[in-house]
Amino acid sequence: MEQVKLYDTTLRDGMQGEGMSLSAPEKVRVVKALDELGVQMIEAGFPSSNPKEEELFASLAAVDLRHAVVCGFGMTRRRGVEAADDPALLTLTASFAPVLTLVGKTWGLHLEKVTKVSREENLAMIAESVAFCREHGKRVVYDPEHFFDAYREDPGYALSCLEAAIDAGAENVTLCDTNGASLPDQIAAATEVAVARFGERAEIGIHAHDDAGCGVANSLAAVNAGARMVQGTVNGYGERCGNANLTSILPASALASKGWWQIFSKPSVATWSNYDALFHNSGLLTALKTTAYIAVGNTLLVVIIGAMAGYAFAWLDFPGRDWLFVGVIALLVVPIQMALIPMFRLYDSVHLYDTWYGIALFHTAFGLPFAIFLLRNFFVGLPKDILESARIDGANEIVIFVRLILPLGLPAIASLAIFQFLWTWNDLLVALTFGQNTTPITVWISGQLREFGTSIDIIAPASFISLIVPLAVFFAFQRYFVQGLLAGSVK
Repeated sequence: MEQVKLYDTTLRDGMQGEGMSLSAPEKVRVVKALDELGVQMIEAGFPSSNPKEEELFASLAAVDLRHAVVCGFGMTRRRGVEAADDPALLTLTASFAPVLTLVGKTWGLHLEKVTKVSREENLAMIAESVAFCREHGKRVVYDPEHFFDAYREDPGYALSCLEAAIDAGAENVTLCDTNGASLPDQIAAATEVAVARFGERAEIGIHAHDDAGCGVANSLAAVNAGARMVQGTVNGYGERCGNANLTSILPASALASKGWWQIFSKPSVATWSNYDALFHNSGLLTALKTTAYIAVGNTLLVVIIGAMAGYAFAWLDFPGRDWLFVGVIALLVVPIQMALIPMFRLYDSVHLYDTWYGIALFHTAFGLPFAIFLLRNFFVGLPKDILESARIDGANEIVIFVRLILPLGLPAIASLAIFQFLWTWNDLLVALTFGQNTTPITVWISGQLREFGTSIDIIAPASFISLIVPLAVFFAFQRYFVQGLLAGSVK
């Protein structure tokens, strides 16, 4: 059975979708993932359109791909300019990409209103641009823009544009439904004519947009009519309503053969490469340190201050004690969201904004009411005779607190420490509000969750590392936690 090639345009067409933006390293990961899926051609974009694309092409030049070839993208020469003098074509032919995809005009409406060139000049632009790329040793895919609109208006001229590209050396002409307004029967009819006329000289492809909701259907109709290459994007990302969805067209076997479940049938495929790369990621290491400073620092403050205040409320007599304790209880019901804006203004004025200790102090302030309430109620249940005996023996309040209260209250203190540490370690809202460059692990991971979600190789291991630390803390102190839960339940 003759194979149909897949040509991915996610890194160009896909990035034209609303909210779509990937860094150069993220695009490299996309290329590697597509290569693993078996996609034969991956369009990386125009190499000098912006600094990000320059960085991408420089990075891809060093990437070893097993299945795919990287394609550069550009347009035919400008009107009135020789192909050898066109800066865009010079940049394309100087790139490492072995395949160049050129897009040119086909529809008479565009020739008249956009490029303002004659039909003969347009054919020359196509032929000379393709020939120039071939002279520089590049394979050429030619995309006739708005081909199906042009075919409905003037079939003869639309086919002449294909012929000009093929005569000049294009190995593939991919028929473009740029408006996405064609229906499957129209796609099939035009593709069948193109295949019958040029199929023995060049490969015919299909590039469908999804404005009419027929992107996948049109692609399959073209394949059924003889097209042997399908262009599209992952998940159908693209401008307006998107492009043909390659994940719907990609054979199910290609998707089923990839994924974590392979380790059950092929244990040898399991590697630690993602974790190795992660621990060489300076951003993650900095985020882990920041999180540790915030979580450990505020937990210590909450435990120390809460234990001292809890002892004072439980066993020391001082004016206003009961009213103060009522105030502590009232603070328990104050939603944290109510304090975000006032505290943000305060932090900005006292220069605590975007510091790890500022975030830790905020957690301390909101953790103390619960800490005082919990420890006071635990300490008040301790036998009064023990404290009285200590006072008779001459112990002052500090000695009683350190030598008696802390050891006897260890279960409750450990339980409080576990809760406070877990809450702070997993916090996202406070860290996002009071930090900009100070990024705990939760903020760092959320920063990898772009619209396209291409950083799964970072997100998954980073999330596991973020999970394993609080789990380790919990299991290390679980016996104290259980003792705290059972304290006072048995006489």
